Amino acid sequence: MKSIRVIGIASAEETLWLETMLSKTDVFVRDILEPTEKNLRGIAKMYIEAVVLYTLHPDEDDYIYLKKLTSAYPKLVIALICDTTDPSVYSKAMQVDVNVVVSRDADEEELVRLVTEEALRKRQRYGGGGRMTESDVIAIFSTKGGTGKTTVAVNMAASLAKIGKRVCVIDLDLQFGDVGVFMNIPRTETISDLMYNNDLSSKSIDSYLYKHESGVNVLCAPNSPEEADAILPEHLEKIIQVIRDKFDYTILDLPPILDDNTIAVIEVADYIWFITNPEISTLKNSKVCMNILQNLSLDEKIRIVLNKDDDSSIKQDNVRKVLGTDIELAIPYDYNTAVTAVNRGKPFVISSPRSKASKAFEKYIKKYDGHR
Repeated sequence: MKSIRVIGIASAEETLWLETMLSKTDVFVRDILEPTEKNLRGIAKMYIEAVVLYTLHPDEDDYIYLKKLTSAYPKLVIALICDTTDPSVYSKAMQVDVNVVVSRDADEEELVRLVTEEALRKRQRYGGGGRMTESDVIAIFSTKGGTGKTTVAVNMAASLAKIGKRVCVIDLDLQFGDVGVFMNIPRTETISDLMYNNDLSSKSIDSYLYKHESGVNVLCAPNSPEEADAILPEHLEKIIQVIRDKFDYTILDLPPILDDNTIAVIEVADYIWFITNPEISTLKNSKVCMNILQNLSLDEKIRIVLNKDDDSSIKQDNVRKVLGTDIELAIPYDYNTAVTAVNRGKPFVISSPRSKASKAFEKYIKKYDGHR
């Protein structure tokens, strides 16, 4: 398991060195950015614990940027890597509230140790009891309805809950979400009720989560399609940020459309589980959409999930060739199990644990959680 989540900041000519250096450690590198004002603001959307800025010889502009970082993000560890032969570097770094200063020639693990220790102290100061575990946000997406997107979302959530993980599903198909149906949730308060309450604090959001018998928490989609109009990207970003701080996994069931809300959500997600089927039109749409995500620099997040495997003459090798990428998870076609689960309102990993589909989920989830 990665020890801590960071982003690196360096000028274009120094990016490669920083990326190579961080890759030698066990940190989880969310991104390597250039020191721009836009990237400074973008940090607010990232679930990280530290920012590592690298510049060989810090100048006045670097210290100004570091001060902006420490002022805007007091809960984050701000670390500086540079040539520290000049003793004034330490005093200037302290003046702008930098937490850690490390020489370029220092051992990589020394940086990780110092940053991790400082992160623990900050968590104890700001809340969280020093907990240093990862929290994954996984967006479940497909280009068309009927691919099994919601089936994957609820069974993934239930599988994780079965192994003791704290899981929340947010139904973000805001017009026609079916998570409540698939989990037999009675009429309950929804994300639109939360928005009407006009309070997106942690305590408020928690009161709108339905505690399912499987152990999964659910924030349901609005009861009426017209209620979706009042929910904007900035609302979703805030809700996701609050919820991910409370759970090991936050699973987002998205609509089959790339609108502003969907793009905003997948930008803050750690992974995009892209659901496809062994069917020509679905694969064509999937390929087109993947090209769009690539243009948005989101393709590295994509993990292909092949649902309804073996339900066609199109095999896994064909899917790999068409999409140009590996398959993360193949779910066997099991029509009776899937339909029965929906009719009962119970994920099949619970209602039919011995089915082929359930076994595929169980095997994969244990492996995935063990290597995150």
